[in-house]
Amino acid sequence: MTLPGSGTLDYNSIRAEFGSPSSNVYLNLYYRGGPYTYNVPANAPITTGSSSQLSVSNFYGTRGKSDYAAGPGGTHATGGKLPSTYYGTGGPSLPAMTDTSFKVGGSSRTLTGFYWQDTSIFDSMVAVCSPGSWAATVNVYTNNNGSNAVNVPISNATYNGYPGGWSGTSYLETFGPAYTALNTGQLNIYRGS
Repeated sequence: MTLPGSGTLDYNSIRAEFGSPSSNVYLNLYYRGGPYTYNVPANAPITTGSSSQLSVSNFYGTRGKSDYAAGPGGTHATGGKLPSTYYGTGGPSLPAMTDTSFKVGGSSRTLTGFYWQDTSIFDSMVAVCSPGSWAATVNVYTNNNGSNAVNVPISNATYNGYPGGWSGTSYLETFGPAYTALNTGQLNIYRGS
């Protein structure tokens, strides 16, 4: 959901959008990059830092966490005769998603993995999402500074015919670009557009 861009906006609407531990709402709970507000372009009017001064007008047109999935971006390398390196969240030996809610257009999804796999045989982009079979670009932001780390196009083509597509709840793109930027070392925030 998104808060309205104009008109009446009150504390209860902000709390409903962003959530909080109690009904005792104060705006400094919702600083950008904090525990209730992701540092994404839609939330640019909200200042960063819990000591910043916020007013209701900072929240017009902003978005709560329900539109985004999130998890720490990491990397993992295997050894052996067929070494592999993984970049992202929710993949083999990578950090798990901390928030799996995710919207593509207006449809709610559950995203449990989003990672690039580089092997000695093939490279692939993997998205594990339920329900699957959608097409969009997934924008990946870093929560520490709100920068756009990478944009990954997801298609509905079949991955047997390359470059990629859905098989059940997993999207696989093989031999595409190397999305090594998914290893941000920060909280990655994922949004379908």
